[in-house]
Amino acid sequence: MGNKRKKPDFLRIFALLVYFFIILYVWLLIFMPKKIPYFFASFIPYSSKNILLIGSDYNYDEKHKKLTTGRSDTLVFVNIDPLRKKVYQISIPRDSLVEIPGYGYNKINFAFSVGGKDLVIDTIEKLFNTKIDGYFVINLKGLVRFVDSLGGVKVYVDKDLVYEDKYAGLKINIKKGVRKLSGKDAEGFVRFRHDALGDIGRVERQKLFVKSVLKKISSPVVFVRLPFVFTSLKDAFSTNLTPVEMLKIGNFFRILNPSDIEQYTIPGQFGEGQYFGYWIVDTQQLNLLKKCLHL
Repeated sequence: MGNKRKKPDFLRIFALLVYFFIILYVWLLIFMPKKIPYFFASFIPYSSKNILLIGSDYNYDEKHKKLTTGRSDTLVFVNIDPLRKKVYQISIPRDSLVEIPGYGYNKINFAFSVGGKDLVIDTIEKLFNTKIDGYFVINLKGLVRFVDSLGGVKVYVDKDLVYEDKYAGLKINIKKGVRKLSGKDAEGFVRFRHDALGDIGRVERQKLFVKSVLKKISSPVVFVRLPFVFTSLKDAFSTNLTPVEMLKIGNFFRILNPSDIEQYTIPGQFGEGQYFGYWIVDTQQLNLLKKCLHL
């Protein structure tokens, strides 16, 4: 009997293996989320969603007093497609000429000033002929705090950006080159439009900024700063998404590669004559773009 060999404890070995793989998965999720095979990804959306990002600025009366109502300084239609492992972003310049339900044709940023997010959503749904599933309304003060909570964001600035608006309290002075933007600099970077391309140039900078923020969020360094990030987010935006939905979307972005995020500007051209100062949307090209992206 003394020579009787012990049977291996398969259950204990199995439990240890499961425990090991759980530890490995959590470690990868925190430090190297892109290394997780996509078919093993968990806690992400499992159906396509259309999200509208609305960045609001301030409005002023004739005495340069800040009003409680503002305009949509930034508009981005975002389609999250987990089945294709893709995110499509279509930026909509604030000067885009569109039909605003109940108000006729006007610049799209007019919708937010007279009807808030609800009218903006109605306008975008009519323009894109699709349903908006969720929204984020981001305020500038919250954006500043959010970027500071991340410890700043690195971007490449293709030219010196210099502008000052004393009444709006806006002072932009960002030099050309690779820059680590503080929250205040980030506000100036995404708002600057005082060059030859105007609002279209600003849209391109906003797209670059979004990519830089997503890159920073996917970094494991962010986990060290999570308490500051969560505190800043509380005042940065309003949304109709639940905390669980937001966490799933955030986790989905973390496992994406840069090539999985495609950015576009709504097709159109600069207006002339009576439409000078407008971005004339090309609805035929927009429909073609939607078809190509399976929207």
